[in-house]
Amino acid sequence: FPENRSQNFIKRVVGLPGDTVQVKDNVVTVNGEEIKRELAREWEGSGAWRREYVEQLGDSRHLIWQEGKINPFTGRKVPQSRTQGEWQVPEGAYFVMGDNRDNSNDSRFWGIVPEELVVGEAFLIWMHWKPIFSIPSFSRNGAIDKVEAN
Repeated sequence: FPENRSQNFIKRVVGLPGDTVQVKDNVVTVNGEEIKRELAREWEGSGAWRREYVEQLGDSRHLIWQEGKINPFTGRKVPQSRTQGEWQVPEGAYFVMGDNRDNSNDSRFWGIVPEELVVGEAFLIWMHWKPIFSIPSFSRNGAIDKVEAN
């Protein structure tokens, strides 16, 4: 984590040195090409909504999600507005994003990550917490790029 180097963060590398990364209306493009994603499942209830996508980033397929609130008067789904913009990735650095795209502290907020701050590569999921629940789950244990069935 560039703002506190004693704290490790796990993020997905989206932009490599020399790439141009753009985020606009929750769509990510790298060097002018939209990162492919397919809607996997959708959920709504209790004034909130969530969409899960299978995203294809290079040879890796992984889950990402977006979420927001439902306007109680109109029923309209309102996305959580996150930082949008365009970034040039310099040599010796990376642009990283979290899979929870609407609730992730990542390069959109603290900038490009210098290569010397990268300490390793995540390859396994041990446990995770589902939204709203506070009990850890082991249902996603396995390879980090594991894509769950509906």
